[in-house]
Amino acid sequence: MEDIPYLQQMQNEHAVFCIAMRELGVEVLLLADLVADVIATEAGRERLVREACDLNHNPALAQPILDKCSPDDIARVVFEGLTEREFATVTHESTEDLTVHHDRFLIDPSPNSYFTRDPAMVFRDEVISCNAHYPARIRETWVTHTVLELHPSFAGTKFIFGASDLEARPYTIEGGDIIVINEDAIAVGRSERTRTETIALLAANLFRQGKAKRVYEVEIPPERVYMHLDTVFTIVGPKSVVFFPLVIEHSPSVRCYEASDDGKPNVKREKRTLIDILKDELGEPLNIIRTANGDLRYAAREQRSAGSNMLALAPNVVISYERNIHTNKALRDNGVEVLEIPGSELVRGLGGPRCMSMPLVRSSAESG
Repeated sequence: MEDIPYLQQMQNEHAVFCIAMRELGVEVLLLADLVADVIATEAGRERLVREACDLNHNPALAQPILDKCSPDDIARVVFEGLTEREFATVTHESTEDLTVHHDRFLIDPSPNSYFTRDPAMVFRDEVISCNAHYPARIRETWVTHTVLELHPSFAGTKFIFGASDLEARPYTIEGGDIIVINEDAIAVGRSERTRTETIALLAANLFRQGKAKRVYEVEIPPERVYMHLDTVFTIVGPKSVVFFPLVIEHSPSVRCYEASDDGKPNVKREKRTLIDILKDELGEPLNIIRTANGDLRYAAREQRSAGSNMLALAPNVVISYERNIHTNKALRDNGVEVLEIPGSELVRGLGGPRCMSMPLVRSSAESG
């Protein structure tokens, strides 16, 4: 979380986001509801509690929580954390051995859980389970992995990446850095949070399983405002892209991993720019829409309010924050339908509608 939002207004804005999707026929699954379903099972409840306690170096807390907390209490712990006072209240355990600071967190909260894009993503009906860079976000990846593995709606889920201990941290990768270009190619941002070594592992898995033919590693500045590739670049239609020009038009490095006959990646330094690559992969003419229509003053402002990060619900139909006035106008001027939602509080976490979604099933004609 980048800032301290006004929670009630934030929840209202997120509700509008969900309504906008449902009105276009999208089935919206809330992570909190899926977690509640998993907690209703003994295996899911135990796994989520023990993961949360182990991550906070308090494994001894797990059994008292499992023995004495209700499923609703455990669901709150998963997202809101647990203080000493709350532990004593829900478990009726003595706090004599704890510090006198009853508001100290024994299990930290998970305030970024509304950015569901980062813990995992679905590609070709299989899951890339991610590893968060910063410790504060590790539990999000574990919770999402557990849901995808144990929830009955996702029975039989296969993992392209992230199911093996050999692919665990420090091989960090986050879903916001992964953008599907077409059925054969994906782009992965080498960013503040995704390592080149991880991209190489992912590419090898994709090629070995026949899931992709090309993986493009796109370097972006390791700065907070350019957190992930999808904060500076989004595909919104079959031949339409939105990007922040100061980064994408000056991208210093693109590497291409290509599948070979033996399944191992061939790696080469691209002579093409990312824009040239997109023209080749998506076809020409490529409809390029710049943040704030390329006006550098407004683009810098709207970049910070997720102006390059919108969710494509269908070809050339997107959800965007209403505050990105100039980018939304540029989208409409280029034939893209824009559904605007409020985002004054949601954006305080430095993420937009694409960050707040993790498509599970979508038709091949859709983007995002």
